[in-house]
Amino acid sequence: MENKKENSKKSLNDVIKKLNKTGLILIIIVYILFLSLILALLKPNNKYLSVPAYEHQFWNEEVSPQITIVGNRTVNDNNSVSLRYNITSSTIARNQDGNISNDPHYKLTSIQLSAGVVNKLSTYNEDNINSMYYFTELSSYTTPVTNSFTLDNSSKAQHPMTFYARLEYTVGKERRVASFKEPIKLLPTENEKSDMRSVYDSKYKIYPALAAPIKDNQDKKIGTVQFAANLNSDKNYEAGVRIKLDDKDNLKFHIDMQSWIVTEDGEYLPFIGVYNYANRRSNYSQSNRIIDRRLNPAYICCVVSYCVEENKGATQHDEIITTYDQKVCYMQAISSLSSSFDTVPPTEPEEIGETKPDVGDYGDERFKLTQTIQLVIGIGSGVLAVGIITVACIITVKMVQKNKHEEESSEKTEE
Repeated sequence: MENKKENSKKSLNDVIKKLNKTGLILIIIVYILFLSLILALLKPNNKYLSVPAYEHQFWNEEVSPQITIVGNRTVNDNNSVSLRYNITSSTIARNQDGNISNDPHYKLTSIQLSAGVVNKLSTYNEDNINSMYYFTELSSYTTPVTNSFTLDNSSKAQHPMTFYARLEYTVGKERRVASFKEPIKLLPTENEKSDMRSVYDSKYKIYPALAAPIKDNQDKKIGTVQFAANLNSDKNYEAGVRIKLDDKDNLKFHIDMQSWIVTEDGEYLPFIGVYNYANRRSNYSQSNRIIDRRLNPAYICCVVSYCVEENKGATQHDEIITTYDQKVCYMQAISSLSSSFDTVPPTEPEEIGETKPDVGDYGDERFKLTQTIQLVIGIGSGVLAVGIITVACIITVKMVQKNKHEEESSEKTEE
């Protein structure tokens, strides 16, 4: 038996000894591939993407997390730009007895916030999410509560495409769970860019004091979106935004607003955004957000998407519920913004004692005038060019005739 084992070992050694260099290398390669396959099968797949199946809610009757995101860009002495997103989650609760002035102070046993992030800024598409970012889970809070987070982009690009929130809370002694999903508009679509530029050219460029109106489905103003900015001692802009609804008591509303800084080169940089603003107890506002002058900022613009459910009944017992979904675009030169928010911001020229031109839109008339001037200049240039060419042709013909005449005269003299 032992002889057989020895013989087998000896034969194996003989085979190995007979292998040439190429054969040994092939065996080593196969061995490495085999080990790599085993490690790949045993190692967890970190690229597996588990996106929460939460819904984008219009209104929750008990709790509501409002998400604020601010793109904070700093520029160093080498003009290198670093970006981090400052994120704030503000959770409120609602009384069930119709009293909107006070918070019922629900106990939050768990606050879970996560974000689906992308590696490159793009318009919204949840399918483009590259990975999930999980913020620290929080517990033992009481509504209303505000928590702050940071999504840093110094080591790698990670831009939030969607926020997901899960709240565990107690009402009395009953434990309840609510989940929320908020899509983030990191970049405007091409149509939205066109709409913002159009409303700027036709309205806000002419009347810079105007705020953007929030209107109902009957084109009646129910609120405003106003931006303000001023230069600080470092010659950087400090800017802010306020969203104000006139009659929040009779409204259920969900407002998503994203703003951008537009640079002189036409780049759109995400600035202040708020998602699921649905707080009847206060207006939404942000202020003193720094815009570094070395970014070459030229404009602030925004898109406001909102859904409103309005009770137009005479009393609470005589309900006439109207629901509408609207969007408003706004754009203004930063240098033209007011330095503070108005108590009652105007949204139409008539509110500031000015009237619109009687014939057409001033922006259109100015555009038409520019076109007319350009046409006149074009025609004049064409006529001038034709004249110059005609004169040149005449001079050339005259010179040819003169030379021919001189040649004929010279021939006659020689004869």
